[in-house]
Formats: sequence, C-alpha cells, structure tokens
Amino acid sequence: MTNTEIDALITFAERHGKYAFAHLCTAALNGEEWAIARVNPALEIWSKPSNWGPGDTTHLLFEAVDSTDTTRPDAAIARDAAEV
Repeated sequence: MTNTEIDALITFAERHGKYAFAHLCTAALNGEEWAIARVNPALEIWSKPSNWGPGDTTHLLFEAVDSTDTTRPDAAIARDAAEV
C-alpha cells in the first residue's frame, strides 16, 4: 500500500460522493491501523491491472467501497456520513 494509491482512492471516493470512505482513507494515510485494515480490500482491486473491460473493475471497486465499514472505533464517522 502506497500513499499514492490511497490518494487515488480518496479522489475516486470524493468524485463519487463516498465521503465516509474518503475519510477512512485519510485515516489510513495517517497510519491508523483500523483504517488500513478496512481500506486494504479496495486497494487490492485498485492496484490490480485488469484484463476485463474498464466497467468491471469500477463495479468491483464500488462493491468494495460500499461494503466497507467506515465507522471509526470511537463512532465518530458514520457509515453514511453527510457530504462535507
């Protein structure tokens, strides 16, 4: 996992209105272990070159983002956080 990959995920999430996931990625950038563990499935999809059509990878990435629990351990960020 590189900062560049996480930055790309943040941009993807913000572009598609997935702000809670973008906040989660920011926590991962800050080295928070709980966030790193939750971001990893999306990072695996993001970093794999695809032999399929471009929509296939995007669909998988959306599934990973939408299924990720973005609630902080202290419950500060709700899964469906409002747009910032």
